[in-house]
Amino acid sequence: IYGGLRMTGRINKWDIGILDMQTASFYENPSENFGIFRTKRSVFNPNSYIGGMVTSRLGLNGSYNAAYGLDGQFRVTGDEFMTVKWAQTFEKDSVNKIFDSAPSRFLFEWQRRKIKGFAYDFVYTYSGKSFNPGVGFEVKDNYQGVKTILQYGWLPERETFLRYHTISLTAYDFWNTLTGLHETTNGILKWSFEAKK
Repeated sequence: IYGGLRMTGRINKWDIGILDMQTASFYENPSENFGIFRTKRSVFNPNSYIGGMVTSRLGLNGSYNAAYGLDGQFRVTGDEFMTVKWAQTFEKDSVNKIFDSAPSRFLFEWQRRKIKGFAYDFVYTYSGKSFNPGVGFEVKDNYQGVKTILQYGWLPERETFLRYHTISLTAYDFWNTLTGLHETTNGILKWSFEAKK
């Protein structure tokens, strides 16, 4: 790594973050420049925001990988939150079309965020067959799926060393976006607690 630059701050109502780094060539890997720009701002209420992000990975051999992302989190009412995320990547030697689903990643989430009482989290996520973030990584490629968390939390009524308890049921189901074949199903029933110390 030759060096880099990082800057964070605020311009009017927008939070801004910039990161750039230059690397040397290493065996078959060319010298590359990595760049990230992130911005977001509050909208509607203090618990809601919209944002965007751009990343680039440019090689001195002419290779490139670029991506953009748009996201938003919205407190709809009370403890109800909605999150929406969209990202798309572009690469050398690939067909690059705006809003094409193949090199894209999408997430929709609806949550009730509560420590005490009933809460839930419903997620749909999609990762296209050619989505490839050159800066960062994906744990799983080429998939779509749903995830659900149902939980109930409570505070102990009498004096105890525990602060609160939660019982939750988590289930998710994923399948391959290219073949349509089912890949993974999982369910977890869990009790967790947090101590005062």
